[in-house]
Amino acid sequence: MKRIISTFFLLSLVVAFLSCEKGQFDEVASSQPSTVVVDDDEPTNPSDDSDNSDSSDGSDSSDDDGEDDTSLDDRTTPYEEPNIEGDPQDGEYKDKVLSVSDFLTLNISYGVYVEGYIVGTCKKDKSYAKLKADFSDYTYILLADDPNEKDVNKMMGLEAKKGTNNRKLFDEKDAQTLYQHKISAFGYREKHINMLTLVGVFNIQFK
Repeated sequence: MKRIISTFFLLSLVVAFLSCEKGQFDEVASSQPSTVVVDDDEPTNPSDDSDNSDSSDGSDSSDDDGEDDTSLDDRTTPYEEPNIEGDPQDGEYKDKVLSVSDFLTLNISYGVYVEGYIVGTCKKDKSYAKLKADFSDYTYILLADDPNEKDVNKMMGLEAKKGTNNRKLFDEKDAQTLYQHKISAFGYREKHINMLTLVGVFNIQFK
């Protein structure tokens, strides 16, 4: 009987011991952090990604706002040779008195003053120019920068048709007075008698 009681007592101790061990084991297991399985294809830190995307969007929007979508070719002015003829629209020479050379070379589409020396006359074409003091039959006065000029390519015409006030100004003077005399006049540039000519002339001044 004593043996049975002793055996029962030992079994009770073993059961009590095992119960205590199991409780401690469960407590330790529950205190360990749970293991999280991370998919390599998914972002590991959503909050970081959200921050990055926000900052990225902000930088992109600022770049878009300030971006100059003009191409380099449009921003760069191509090199051009200097235009010695000037701009016909800017009126740069409108209030200046031009030389005959200026009148022949500048691109002028508005009225200008020109001055030069009377070096001859012409009626139909520059090939029939009379480069002498002969004002017997003419329609155009020939002007040059040099009073002794003989090259018609360096001359310009000045319209002086019969019956006009301009023609009367020349007819009132003798040929010797007119020849190689310096004058100025206002008018517009056109091509007559196969040369550039001042037409619509007024305000002729004898120097």
